[in-house]
Amino acid sequence: MRFFKDKDADAIIHGIRLKIRSGVEPLPFASTGAFVTAFSIAADPQEAILKAVRAVQAMGHDFEEILPEGLCMPLRDWGSFVSTAWSDYVQEFPSQREIAARLAGNGVVLTPVACFKEPEVDLD
Repeated sequence: MRFFKDKDADAIIHGIRLKIRSGVEPLPFASTGAFVTAFSIAADPQEAILKAVRAVQAMGHDFEEILPEGLCMPLRDWGSFVSTAWSDYVQEFPSQREIAARLAGNGVVLTPVACFKEPEVDLD
């Protein structure tokens, strides 16, 4: 296991927002779709997008769309980001040390999914 070191603090985390659908695995709550952010350390947004899509597909879900609300930040800013952006869910996210360990070696960390169910359309 790799531990957080000072040099790791300069690594750039990309957060890629995706719209996903049930694939071979269903989404929670009988949802038809969901939004999720996938965090990874990447050289650029394109690499982060590839990692995000692969992570969602590995979970058995289908990738539908990349949303424009992506972000990037130094790894050292993780704790303040979570406390600001997800203040009600801080306990659901990895700590600074945990995120560094989980993202090492091409890891991807996903936020909790925001599920939705689209109304059924009556074609009659």
